[in-house]
Amino acid sequence: MSAILRGRVLAAAAILAGLGACSILPPPVVRTPYVLPMTTTSADAQLPQAGWSVRVVTPNAVRSLASRQWWVVAPDASVSAYKDVLWAEAAPVMVRERLITAFVDARRFSGVSNELSGLPADFELESSLRAFQVLSQPDGTGTVYVRLDADLLHLDSRRVVSDKVFEERVTVPNLNAETLVQAYGRATDALATDVLSWAITEGNKNWKTAATQVEPVLLRKLQ
Repeated sequence: MSAILRGRVLAAAAILAGLGACSILPPPVVRTPYVLPMTTTSADAQLPQAGWSVRVVTPNAVRSLASRQWWVVAPDASVSAYKDVLWAEAAPVMVRERLITAFVDARRFSGVSNELSGLPADFELESSLRAFQVLSQPDGTGTVYVRLDADLLHLDSRRVVSDKVFEERVTVPNLNAETLVQAYGRATDALATDVLSWAITEGNKNWKTAATQVEPVLLRKLQ
């Protein structure tokens, strides 16, 4: 190898070594994962017992909401995303788990499950997550907005016995992550409490109706 060629090879090696030591690639973005804060709540003492089991299905959601991203909607309807935080789970999964926790803690049902368990159930709670976002204001304040469209399905008849839209709004003084995560916790707690009360009321109403309809048939068979 000539001296000129050897010099070029050494120069190229030096350049590559320098690029390795000082990368031109941007550093990776580190995102902080958050879970919904868990609060200790007790069911309304006036809620009756439910002698039936319920299956809570993961809510449906559009692709943007079926993710771990935090979304902010401005007054002009433009949408932006937080770049340094994300949820530990997708929003529909977190809502399902918050509902299941409320249903189990109420101790009113003969059984509570989700669609992954394969357990039988008398009623199924199906829903669509329509909103799970922050509505921002020009002054730096905002509102955490959660909307769930719920259907209570009687599994034997495959009939929707009741449906209802649940909405929760929690105002926040700023859009800091710590402030927002607490507001999301309060919103989903209130949402779960409302869904629980509605499900027990409507389930019991239709459960008793079904029993009344079956009883004469059983009596005729016994005669």
